Amino acid sequence: MAWLCFNGVGWIHRNDKEEEMKAFFLTPLVIFLFVVFLFMAKMLETDNKKDSPIIGKEMPEFDLPAGVATDSSFNNNDLMGKYTLVNVFASWCIPCKIEHEQLLKIKEDGKLPVYGINWKDDKQIVEKWFEQKGNPFTKVGEDKEGKVIVKLGVTGAPETFLISPEGKILYRYAGVLNESIYNNEILPLVKD
Repeated sequence: MAWLCFNGVGWIHRNDKEEEMKAFFLTPLVIFLFVVFLFMAKMLETDNKKDSPIIGKEMPEFDLPAGVATDSSFNNNDLMGKYTLVNVFASWCIPCKIEHEQLLKIKEDGKLPVYGINWKDDKQIVEKWFEQKGNPFTKVGEDKEGKVIVKLGVTGAPETFLISPEGKILYRYAGVLNESIYNNEILPLVKD
């Protein structure tokens, strides 16, 4: 059945088949976009995991091959004797790209060295990313197989850990690290 409507300029002839086809394609598209929106909102929300069972435990033993702009392997010994941040990241991770600017600010303020664990990534792509946006890390290790990530209980990138001078995990944050979290939750745990 066809019908006519006035659109302000002239009469338009509409066909029910056309409307059905639009609804057939638009409904799944709207649902898909809504799901993507929810997923991104969940990824970007501040998902603080202070109560993680790994808090207070020793940093798991690891020895990762040297990553971008790093001359030697990255292991537990690099973290001893000072407070450090360990950040799990990947160039394919959109929230990691959002967080990158904050990590550069942390490096600039010099209060905490930031070490990176590059998760299942391509070294050349990371190199190019760092050339364009800067390298916030003191040292980077490559975890191509995800073994260290599993030991840490990482559920997704980015995740950031505060490590004590004795090698204990003091704090874990899953999600995009921002200035507020850094200043109000991480720095107060650092004892001079």
